[in-house]
Amino acid sequence: MGIETVRRTVLPLAALVVAACSSSGDGGTQPGPTPAIAISLSTASGGAAQGGSTTLTATLTRSGGFTGTVTLSVQGAPAGVTGAVSNEQTSGGVTTATITIQVGAATVPGTYALTARGSGSGVSDATAGYSLTVTAAPGFTLSAQPATVSMAQGAAGNSTINIARTNGFAGTVSLTVQGAPAGMTATLTPAGTTGNSSVLALTAAANLAVGNYSLTITGVATGLTNQITTVQVTITAGTGGGSGNAVVDFTGCANQPLWFAFADGTGPWTVVAAANFKYQFSISSATGSIAYVLKPSPTLNQVFVQHYTRSELTTSPIAYCASPPPVLGTKLINGTLAGLGQGDNGIVSLGGISSFKNSNTAFNLAGVPNGPQDLIAWRHHNTFVNPDRGFVRRDVDLPTNGSVGTVDLTGAESFVPAPGIITLGGFQAGEALTHGVNYWSGPSCQSSILYNTQNASTNPFTAYGFPAALQRAGDFHQLNVTAVTGQGTPIIGSTSSRSIAEYHQTMVNRVVALPTELSPVTTTVVNSGYRRMQGAFTIGTEYTTGVTFQYTATGTTHFAIIGATAGWVGGTSVVLGLPDFTALAGWTNSWGPPTTGTGTWGAYATGLNIAGVSLCQENLRFVTATRLGTY
Repeated sequence: MGIETVRRTVLPLAALVVAACSSSGDGGTQPGPTPAIAISLSTASGGAAQGGSTTLTATLTRSGGFTGTVTLSVQGAPAGVTGAVSNEQTSGGVTTATITIQVGAATVPGTYALTARGSGSGVSDATAGYSLTVTAAPGFTLSAQPATVSMAQGAAGNSTINIARTNGFAGTVSLTVQGAPAGMTATLTPAGTTGNSSVLALTAAANLAVGNYSLTITGVATGLTNQITTVQVTITAGTGGGSGNAVVDFTGCANQPLWFAFADGTGPWTVVAAANFKYQFSISSATGSIAYVLKPSPTLNQVFVQHYTRSELTTSPIAYCASPPPVLGTKLINGTLAGLGQGDNGIVSLGGISSFKNSNTAFNLAGVPNGPQDLIAWRHHNTFVNPDRGFVRRDVDLPTNGSVGTVDLTGAESFVPAPGIITLGGFQAGEALTHGVNYWSGPSCQSSILYNTQNASTNPFTAYGFPAALQRAGDFHQLNVTAVTGQGTPIIGSTSSRSIAEYHQTMVNRVVALPTELSPVTTTVVNSGYRRMQGAFTIGTEYTTGVTFQYTATGTTHFAIIGATAGWVGGTSVVLGLPDFTALAGWTNSWGPPTTGTGTWGAYATGLNIAGVSLCQENLRFVTATRLGTY
């Protein structure tokens, strides 16, 4: 084992001084003390990471009249470890020096016994032990999942860039991507993170040349070596979107599917590539199904399955990201609310835009549409300590930044609401009730909130709205009622709930039939690569829109959402579950919920009894039901 010498030449640790001697009175001499040196270290042990260093102080003590020079060295250092001496003091009986131990980046982690040795002429060597612990350096590595992505011209794809952190490194890693050709966009979200992953979102122009492309992702962190990983992208011809009588269109979606497949009736699942963000395939059976995966963020995985009738799939393209509803308007309208008492809540609405207040104060309404609109305000107290009171001003049409002045819920434009005693048909003992009322009016049938989430502890209960004398022919009340069964606060923590929104012009005494509950849900699970859960339940005939069964594992962001139209269900018996995709090309089991752990599930059903887009229709009913559980 070799010795690493701190200095190849002698290090002067003290100036040479004249040795003291003693003489007797008769001129004779006595033997002097024995010259010697001793070394001590400021610490007996220390550590440094690969590529790092540590320092300590060596103290040399001379005795017995020794004043000579001393060579200081470090012995027992492993390969890659060196020492350096600085700040030597060279005078006095006690002198010091600083020893810096530098650890190479390739030094094998472990504990090493080092020796600090002092050597001088005429004295025995002095030594002191030092235990050096070398630890692995903090750092990170990058990997891509998947490392290969295949996309058709005009399609999109994703890869997750995983950051594996080692030895306590928690700093920011900045990520960049190089190598994307013209016609391909490659975006990392986030581009800098203290987390463990980033999503590389890829889109290919319709005219991007078919071929293979290599993208290099580089990670940079202060003080650490840059790390890289690669993603191989294969661009296939745009006709890869398939052909047939069914089209699913994701044009305009912020998040494109990572993977897409379809099934014709009860036939096998078939993977389809996109062409210009559209998936095309053939359905010849009475029903068809689609499945796709979205990853909106690095940690969020969503697996969707949706079942349709053949007619629903083939009559017209199904657009999953239709254009968002237009903004109602651009005008900003101001005003001041008055007439609220202690504990009252106030709501002011104009043209479908509302402002909520709990005190007499200024308000503003942003986004009010052009044209005449009804200005409606309402005062409500959740415990009915103060009576409700309404306000209406018809056909308000102000320029932007205009003011409606004071909306006084005790003034001349205010009114005493009309009561309606509501008797719920189908109400069950033990259910918790809430209710609220909206008011629809104006030439474009815009909604104004009168009040919401009012606890209704008894059946029947009283709701409040507009007196008939103040109504116009196109005005409608929307009565919202929710009944909840189960433990906890209504809705949250419940096991079953059912809701109805029913539309009537006049607020009068009436019977409102609650929709039927969903039956208890029977769940079964198959674990093979990922959790494949199935929910079986029955629904009432009023649920004419569709049903959904979904589940997620506790502590994860993996969701499975399985839906079906009422036409596909074809009755009141529902069985929905996540299929087995493990053998299909491009499928990754980590997209699905994990096979271990606990989680939550929910079953949902919706129905609407009147066709058409207008909500201002007498006797219109929108119903929903929910059943929640855990596994």
